[in-house]
Amino acid sequence: MSPKSPSGWGITDFRRCTFKFKDQCAITYELDGLYSSINFDIHRGNEYTMGQLLDPNTALSILQQHWDSWITEDDFVAISTAGLNHVRIPLGYWSVPLTSSDTNGSTSVAPYTPGAWPYLLRGLSWAKKHSINVILDIHGAPGSQNGYDNSGQRTSNPVWALNPANVSRTIDTLRFIVENIGGLVDVIELLNEPAGFRGDDWAQVIAQFWLDGYDAVRQAGGAGIKVMIGDAFLGVQAWSGFLNYPRGQGVIMDFHEYQIFSDLELDRSMDQHVEFACTYSDSLYNYKSSNIWTIIGEWSNAMTDCAKWLNEERRRRLVLAIPKMLRTIKPKNARSKRAMDARLPKEVEDARTAIFVKGTHTGETLNAVMKDLMALKRPNAISFSKKNTIHPFDSTTTSISSLEFWASKNDASLFLVGQTTKKRPNGLTFVRMYDNQVLDMMEVGVDSWAGMDSFKTQKSTPGHKPLMHFASELFDTHPRYVQAKSMLLDFFNGEVVDSICLPGLEHVISVSCAPTPASLNNATVNMYPNQHPIPEDVSSLPKIHIRAYTTRLLSSGTRIPRVELTPMGPNLDLSLRRHKAADPELLKQAMKRPKVKKTDIEKGLGKKRKNLEVDEMGDLRGRVHIGKQDLNKLQTRKMKGLKGGNSDEEDGNDDDDAEESDDSSRKKRRKA
Repeated sequence: MSPKSPSGWGITDFRRCTFKFKDQCAITYELDGLYSSINFDIHRGNEYTMGQLLDPNTALSILQQHWDSWITEDDFVAISTAGLNHVRIPLGYWSVPLTSSDTNGSTSVAPYTPGAWPYLLRGLSWAKKHSINVILDIHGAPGSQNGYDNSGQRTSNPVWALNPANVSRTIDTLRFIVENIGGLVDVIELLNEPAGFRGDDWAQVIAQFWLDGYDAVRQAGGAGIKVMIGDAFLGVQAWSGFLNYPRGQGVIMDFHEYQIFSDLELDRSMDQHVEFACTYSDSLYNYKSSNIWTIIGEWSNAMTDCAKWLNEERRRRLVLAIPKMLRTIKPKNARSKRAMDARLPKEVEDARTAIFVKGTHTGETLNAVMKDLMALKRPNAISFSKKNTIHPFDSTTTSISSLEFWASKNDASLFLVGQTTKKRPNGLTFVRMYDNQVLDMMEVGVDSWAGMDSFKTQKSTPGHKPLMHFASELFDTHPRYVQAKSMLLDFFNGEVVDSICLPGLEHVISVSCAPTPASLNNATVNMYPNQHPIPEDVSSLPKIHIRAYTTRLLSSGTRIPRVELTPMGPNLDLSLRRHKAADPELLKQAMKRPKVKKTDIEKGLGKKRKNLEVDEMGDLRGRVHIGKQDLNKLQTRKMKGLKGGNSDEEDGNDDDDAEESDDSSRKKRRKA
């Protein structure tokens, strides 16, 4: 059956999968786009944005026309006639009519357009009439569980796992479904494709959600309904021992396999696609043999991502936009030309510009701290004197778009946002940008501070590159401190230089940690949680101490001078708070390196000179590959220790031979 698209507005994704369920071959026909998020290309590809751009009556009218015509009873007849016995129906949380008596949280679904619930009930009745089992799938959760359009909201900053209210509402939604229509559903999938790859905080929330969701379904509907969970993009092996019998009963693992959403996958041949799919067979078989039932709930034979109503329209828009993007803007004068050249991408970056932004409430301490940090950052610092309503970690505000706008306007790649509240006093948020997009964020709290004015010593010259010193193994092992080290290096480092003269090294910034607790000795992080995930306790993380010193070069009687450090301030004691890890795809783009130049090739850094590399200290190192060495053929002097015989007679003969050879060599030298 070929997918249909009335008026060309819907995006559908019909997929079939074969799996073992109830000891029989059950084949699923997924009605994607029936009751889940409807992707309208004129409304930017997600139902969330559609609700923002259209008034409720217009949006409801469009959706009702879609629901009435997209899937009909004839489709269920065709599914049954084809021998398919399961249908998977995706459902957005906004389509479930929760009331205040069903949840302790909010019941608002704005800007989504509700109204699909009656159509779901009609579809369930059709399935029962034609003896088709139903897998009901929560496809969209509050705050978006992955940021993809199939969650209902396409966003680079999904927040489902970051807000406990979102998770609680999803649990309440599952409970409502089971209590009201559980008898018409055979399998309920707790949540589709939550983004476990976004970090350990997400992975821990997802693991706990699987447990709580399973318990809620069992309490509301008993053991008759099966429960489906997913691998959360972590791979099935990450969930070994999770919800196994007897803790979990009637649990199914859902694994999804696509090979069309990256350039590497699109470049594969047909044989390579097949070979790669086969690489999953062993891991899936081993997992299901010792854990729970396992299915491949989503997969596609598609070889490209250009399917109609998927990426074809997006690519068409890109083609239309290319002439505008490639349009040459000629500078009007030399000054504007210099400004344009300064903004162009560079192989070696300039010093990063940081913008200091004050929130609605800062206080005396934060104002003084930001003033001193800006003094260390000058001249690559911009200060916003006015207060701004800015909350980088709150996705419900326009803070992220404001940061991206300021970054583009001021050609800045770093932000320091100061905000103090009762819950989080004296908070500083470091924000790092890439291509005018938020890459990652780190929030710290100022626990104690001593300003530069309190040190009556000489200060360093603004603009000089500091020597950065990190004194703790956590900065190389623990992910929170690795991010802090990277963020501080980008913040305080100046221009990239090949070498530096010692008199030009005027100040040192030392960053250390409080004593490492025993729980962090091995710096382990629960990235792949098991049955009992442990949430991150930031209160147990050691504080970060930042100290700034000026340097004095004194005579030592040798070529290398003696260096004295004098405190110049500021002194900061910081505690780690919230953070946002970099998106993997955006980080991959940010870490790309330019092609090697001819000069680098001549130095041994390019493809023409193999087995040469530059280490972290900048030294050129080479590798020499030699054949297998046979020590038996190695020529050595005839020594008694190398002889095989052990008898005294043989030893005597060896001594005589050695003496004769020595005498003959002396005679030859005399003749010469």
